[in-house]
Amino acid sequence: MNKLKVAYGSGAICGGCCTAILDVHEKIFDVIDRFDFVYCQMLCDPKDFDHADVGFWEGTIRTKTHEEELKSLREKVDTLISFGTCACYGGLPGLSFYYTIEAMLRKIYIKTRGTVDGKIPDSKEVPELERGLLPADQLVEVDYYIPGCPPPPETIANFLLAVSEGKKPEVEHKTCCSECSRRMTTPAERVRRKVGAFDESFVVEDHQKCFLSQGILCTGSVTLNRCGAACQENGFPCMGCSGPSLEVLREYERDPMRMVVKRLALLSGEDPEKVVTEREFKKIEEQLYDLRHQFYAFVSTHPVMWRRRSSKITELLKFEGE
Repeated sequence: MNKLKVAYGSGAICGGCCTAILDVHEKIFDVIDRFDFVYCQMLCDPKDFDHADVGFWEGTIRTKTHEEELKSLREKVDTLISFGTCACYGGLPGLSFYYTIEAMLRKIYIKTRGTVDGKIPDSKEVPELERGLLPADQLVEVDYYIPGCPPPPETIANFLLAVSEGKKPEVEHKTCCSECSRRMTTPAERVRRKVGAFDESFVVEDHQKCFLSQGILCTGSVTLNRCGAACQENGFPCMGCSGPSLEVLREYERDPMRMVVKRLALLSGEDPEKVVTEREFKKIEEQLYDLRHQFYAFVSTHPVMWRRRSSKITELLKFEGE
């Protein structure tokens, strides 16, 4: 069997998604038998390639160099995959969307604790940053999306093996909430995670009971399942790292924060219809913790999220440093 050629490009990344490809356990032997990596800066030495059957793009686009490499990758591959939540929706690097470049660089290179005689590098030393952060599909056509931070090994292996056999990869449609074994109960306790001081009750929780039912914020009900609810099963509320659920993506009026607030209202015995009104919505919103990080940490820069009327993202864009 002829091996499929694979090329791997990257933008603003942590490197976790590329590493995840090597973490498919014993299925790595099947992957090696069917694929030949012709370009991947983290795995092999070639500096360029002519053509590949499959291309992976990891990370968000933050510099002209990233943009040029992504466009070049698209031209040279038959099938392009947005790999990881950063490539699909902007991911955690997208949080810099809320800051000016100047404020961000000052924080990193000068104001960070422990920095002595800090200096911001100029464009001669590193590529100049663009103001916007773009997911891959905002610059080129993407054939498949594999969100996750990083995508889990089983998802990667099953996807690659399906592509090698010419089959359409199976896509998980469930939410993390649907895979969680915790019990949802009513009425729910009031929201216990406030802005500011750390609340010790946040970590003293019932491991059999739904986080939301305990007043602890969890976005599992609005997050696409890519992990089998791994965080919830190990005592941590979902932060949405796999991106929005299909329900959120398909319905333009849906928004992660509003959907979670409405669910909190239902669990606490309040009339959910009243929560729809802005006044009641604000009352619950005031109890929530850091909206940017709690609900939009992984999806802030994708237009499919911030352009919808129900989204809070544009309201939260009060740039520091401006």
